[in-house]
Amino acid sequence: MEDFDTEAVAELLFSKSWPPVQRLTRAVWRQFKPAIEEICEASRKIKIQQERERTMLHRKEIMSKLFSEYQKTVNPASWCNMPALPEVLRFEAFSLLYDDPSNRELSRGECMDAIVHLPRYFEELKEEKLRFLLSELPPPDATRSEDSNTLNLLNLATSVFTCISCRLDTGACLFGWDGVNVHAGCLTLAEQGPRNIVVCAYGAKIITALVSFLGFDPAIACQSDMDQRDARLLCACCPAKRYRGVMGRKAYTWREYIRHTVQMSAVDSEHALARWDLLTAETTTLVCLHEEKYPDPNDNIWMCTHCAVHFQTWVLRRIALAHVKEEHAIAVPLEGVDFIPYLGVNALERPRRPFAIAESPLANMRCARCPMMGTRLYSETPLAKHLADKCVSNRD
Repeated sequence: MEDFDTEAVAELLFSKSWPPVQRLTRAVWRQFKPAIEEICEASRKIKIQQERERTMLHRKEIMSKLFSEYQKTVNPASWCNMPALPEVLRFEAFSLLYDDPSNRELSRGECMDAIVHLPRYFEELKEEKLRFLLSELPPPDATRSEDSNTLNLLNLATSVFTCISCRLDTGACLFGWDGVNVHAGCLTLAEQGPRNIVVCAYGAKIITALVSFLGFDPAIACQSDMDQRDARLLCACCPAKRYRGVMGRKAYTWREYIRHTVQMSAVDSEHALARWDLLTAETTTLVCLHEEKYPDPNDNIWMCTHCAVHFQTWVLRRIALAHVKEEHAIAVPLEGVDFIPYLGVNALERPRRPFAIAESPLANMRCARCPMMGTRLYSETPLAKHLADKCVSNRD
């Protein structure tokens, strides 16, 4: 009787019957037996389900702890490429333990036996992703057919993907293999598998036009070519707005512009046809001087590459730098070698705030009296005030 809901049975017999049951006779039992058996069976199923849920939760906690311990043993630079725990639990060695139909407790030893297989599973997962992503891309033309089985296709500037479930958030535009790889920790992706990553058709269309506009061949231009060009673009679909003290428009990098246009196209029909303004090389140089550093030194995303002290506890850049100097006796730590930013999907990272080009009134003049002609762009009235206030002593 320990599995029976005695309170429910008593309520049925003594509270809801009419007339009230004074004594449990054979006739009364025959009347209420089907309902009592139904209550008992439902109660038994609920308790079995609750016990199963407790077992699965405990198994998940054990495997999560061991997976975290494993991550601390590998190069911290690979943390952002690690899949989320739900995807790890789908690996055969883990699923056999996690989905074991019995409710027995798992031992640390048998879980560690599964952990040993992780490097092989990760390699198999990588190959699966590569095959699927390559199959998603348009067939290669004659100029690049020989590269169809390599990462070269995925590193083309036109290889833009999106995560179906979070396409309006962090997964809006994933650029090439590197972009897909750092999105590996997406929980939705872990539940639905790599087929949740698909080609971003509109993003690919925009970047193809932009690559041609900048003088590259879309069939062979790589992301590194676009990065080296380092152009700054204004979205011609957006009106001038007040932004950080000026009336103007934001100056985007090529990735930021593609991501901005794709995201806006979902909520604003004006962005259904991409239009941009390209800044001149001279203006781009000035804009770059005013841009915020990225990744931001003041974001808690930095970590040491020599130890696991910052695992899931990322810090400011200066703290990571000090740690490398003090704990690892490296006099001049190098960013990207001794300490790096964590840029995975769960990073505490703020998007870079683009610099705004003032357009009302247009800021297209510089002070010729300042050293190196200055780094600030002025409209006519502010320039006159600057000349009067700052550059009087430099007048001829």
